[in-house]
Amino acid sequence: ASVAGGMPQFSIPNVPMNMETFWIVLPFSITLAGIGLIESLLTLTLIDEITDTKGHPNLECFGQGLANLTCGFFKAMGGCAMIGQSMINMESGGYYHHAGIYAYRQDILDKFTSLKPSANEVKYKLEQLRAIDNGISIKVALTDRVNRGIDTLEDLNEMKK
Repeated sequence: ASVAGGMPQFSIPNVPMNMETFWIVLPFSITLAGIGLIESLLTLTLIDEITDTKGHPNLECFGQGLANLTCGFFKAMGGCAMIGQSMINMESGGYYHHAGIYAYRQDILDKFTSLKPSANEVKYKLEQLRAIDNGISIKVALTDRVNRGIDTLEDLNEMKK
């Protein structure tokens, strides 16, 4: 397996820039932004309660919004905090919050995509563990920001318990 190298190219979406397009896109934008914000703030509240800490909801919302806005100009997919992943981290003894920006050299990306998922990756559903388990180093920085989400129906059911 191989993934084409290079950084994403900046592009302005090829749609008519007029009020008709604005009114078509607006309801979807508001809905998706609302879902992302609700999940992120719910996750922030949940982790704050579990860790007896106080997150920064204004910074969380601003950062997420800025990142998702930027994604639109690089043909990327937006995201939000993940409750399910955060609960896995908490249950496995993790205290630090997981948020990442990943950059790989082409040779490392080719190696990574040719590897089968490791036992740790399958168990914890973190593809970064495949890299670590195969000797690919990952640099880490600590932050006090919180990110999490519910990724599957199982995650949601687990949270309801």
